[in-house]
Amino acid sequence: MTDQEIKKLVSDVERLERVGQRLFALLDEIDTADDIAKENDAWFRKRVQYLQRKRFEVASTDGYTVTLLEVK
Repeated sequence: MTDQEIKKLVSDVERLERVGQRLFALLDEIDTADDIAKENDAWFRKRVQYLQRKRFEVASTDGYTVTLLEVK
């Protein structure tokens, strides 16, 4: 394996780690919203609808295929 191939693999792994961290942070925000909402289902649904849209900051989809975006 060449140095260039190794650098590309390292870059790809780092990008995947950033995507994973961002997606996990979104799940954590949804969990926190659940803790805050208590019995307020309308607020919780509104908050989750807002948060779930943030997934498109790290990936796009045509409904069949997910394409990861560059995350900084």
